[in-house]
Amino acid sequence: MREIVDSQWFDSVILLCIVVSCVTLAAQDPTKPSDTGVNQWLNYIDQAVLWVYIFEAATKVRSAPHLRVCRSFFLPSASVPYGPTHGSSVRRR
Repeated sequence: MREIVDSQWFDSVILLCIVVSCVTLAAQDPTKPSDTGVNQWLNYIDQAVLWVYIFEAATKVRSAPHLRVCRSFFLPSASVPYGPTHGSSVRRR
């Protein structure tokens, strides 16, 4: 998975999707309904680009080594005290 994210073609495909998304958003006609004619095809293209973005985000999160460490931070552990700590640095008045 890491090889896919680090490859040059992956970044090129994502940049191409960004350009395609910008063009489709600029080409849509807001005065016509979105479910007719050209606007409908542009919506289909926009949805396809959205799924490419979701795939990109999922692969980058999945292959990020630093996020694996952060995930273990949120898991319950026996060494984590639940409740008030006894060695607190907060002074009482």
